[in-house]
Amino acid sequence: KPPIEELRYFLEFQIPRVWAPNRDHLPGPQRKGPVCPSLQFSLMGPKLYVSPEQ
Repeated sequence: KPPIEELRYFLEFQIPRVWAPNRDHLPGPQRKGPVCPSLQFSLMGPKLYVSPEQ
């Protein structure tokens, strides 16, 4: 049986840590759809996709 002094070190490893907040739980304005459907911005690169459909 470990000493009682080491119990708090053991319990620290039992707490799940979240390294980054979940996108669904971020505060701020939440947009469900694009403002302009013909323009789509990509967060993965500096490209802007323009749809020919109106």
